[in-house]
Amino acid sequence: MRKSLVVSIALVALSKGMAAAADMSVKATTGPDFLAPPPFTWTGFYIGINGGGAWWNDAVSYTQLGTTGSASASFSDKGAIGGAQAGFNWRLGPMVVGVEADFDERHWTGSSTSAPIVGNTIDFVTLAQTENWLGTARGRVGVTFGDALLYATAGGAGGEVQHSITEFRITTGQTRITVDSPTKIGWVAGAGIEYRVWYNLSLGLEYLHVDLGNTTLTNPASVVGGLAFAPTQVSFTDRSDIVRAKLNWLFGWQGPRGPVY
Repeated sequence: MRKSLVVSIALVALSKGMAAAADMSVKATTGPDFLAPPPFTWTGFYIGINGGGAWWNDAVSYTQLGTTGSASASFSDKGAIGGAQAGFNWRLGPMVVGVEADFDERHWTGSSTSAPIVGNTIDFVTLAQTENWLGTARGRVGVTFGDALLYATAGGAGGEVQHSITEFRITTGQTRITVDSPTKIGWVAGAGIEYRVWYNLSLGLEYLHVDLGNTTLTNPASVVGGLAFAPTQVSFTDRSDIVRAKLNWLFGWQGPRGPVY
């Protein structure tokens, strides 16, 4: 009888212990250490690099004031461009709005030599234009499709653009040269797509049209080496189109690659 009582008490204690252990194991899976990672929302700061190509089709016109002398040219070429960008995104429902700034290096030169007037004070004129660094500050508005972000962008742009005018008499060697190298300010607009490929890493493709406006250079009448140069006026346009790939590292999101909100 005593043995039966002891066995019964032991069985009851064992069953209660197993139930408590099972209950503890279930509760442990709901603790804070086992919560699912927060969803990815595109909200946060990012930095990255970019690289691609740019092309130009800039018109230039030359006029000798008070005469019939004139010349025109179109500088069409293409080249490489590359640099870095940084920005911040905010998620607003299905939309993402943000700001981005970038700085890129590029180098391109176009030139043309013409004979604007026969029998006047000069024989030839060479017009040249060089595009150097470029920076933009833009707003972005986009819509998300899972891990993809499709966006439009627009804002301000600035870059270094050099213009030069070389007027010369080929037979006697007199030359008048005018050069400027201003930082031009204008606007930029475009569109792009960005895709989160791994954890906090995204790849993108972007098109931008950059318009830095017109530049007009005017030379008064002058005498160089005994040769009279007529007053002249030259108008340059500074426009370019860019297609580039982008690689961004997204900050402010914790956890492994998980659901997209």
